[in-house]
Amino acid sequence: MALELDFNLSISECCDELQFCDTTCKIDPNNPAHCCDGYGALGNPILSDITSTSFDWILPSGAIYNGVNPLFLNGLPAQYTLTISGGTSGSIAVAINSLVLGVATYSVSIAQTIQDLVNDINSNTTGSGWFAFVGVATDTIIIQKNIPGAAYNNMLVDVSLSGTLTTSWIIGDTTALGREGSNCFNVKLDDIVPDPCTISSFPSWLDGVYTLTYVVYGINGELIRKTKKFFIDCNAKSCLKSLIKATINDCKDCEEADPRIVMLRSKLDAARNQFDECLFDCAQETIDSVNKQCRNFCLDCD
Repeated sequence: MALELDFNLSISECCDELQFCDTTCKIDPNNPAHCCDGYGALGNPILSDITSTSFDWILPSGAIYNGVNPLFLNGLPAQYTLTISGGTSGSIAVAINSLVLGVATYSVSIAQTIQDLVNDINSNTTGSGWFAFVGVATDTIIIQKNIPGAAYNNMLVDVSLSGTLTTSWIIGDTTALGREGSNCFNVKLDDIVPDPCTISSFPSWLDGVYTLTYVVYGINGELIRKTKKFFIDCNAKSCLKSLIKATINDCKDCEEADPRIVMLRSKLDAARNQFDECLFDCAQETIDSVNKQCRNFCLDCD
């Protein structure tokens, strides 16, 4: 199944910072049914295949900013790959940085021995911080740190063998491939817009409908992209909260203010419903109207 990207966009309480999160599922080799179309599933690219990303933005104003590169990459865990290359008897123990992760005794076949080693390592994950799974080839085990980051690279790997078992391990092998980062990053308006002072709401993001295209690349170019729309109503909500607070504290005309605020809240709900029903132009017009009316609202006008 082809890779299916997924992502979310949320906004800070102060309306000045968006958070992008890559929510694409990642294959769990021990529970493959939990991710059928994500990273590493059924021949899909894995996270380490992705070398760069970019984003195409369309703001509520209609302004377009393509090819924005925030230098975002998902973090990767350090790992070590080991193959049992031969043998029909004996046992194997694997240690990283002098910490023994797991032990297995040859049983029936190399593939079964690998599975037994995976099971033993995973039974100790809570204490060790490392887990394992069987590689594409059933004679191979991949051992990974349970958190991303480069701090767990270059840790010495030690494999102890008995009997006739042989492996790909050589003295001096270390863990590798760990990369700093997470699946989220924060973005401000001036990260996207070259001259953000031209945006009336700066430093706040505009309310309305955003179109965001997420593009991931490998060493040979673009792998896949996905476009989603998001609805932001942070400024309108903030304005309404201020009005409600004012009516509670020192309103001089509360009898008139309350129904007007209720009307604005209803329009805000209508904008969200229009977006949910893919009436994007209508949603934009409605949220623009809410913001205009809220900014011009007068609680104590004579």
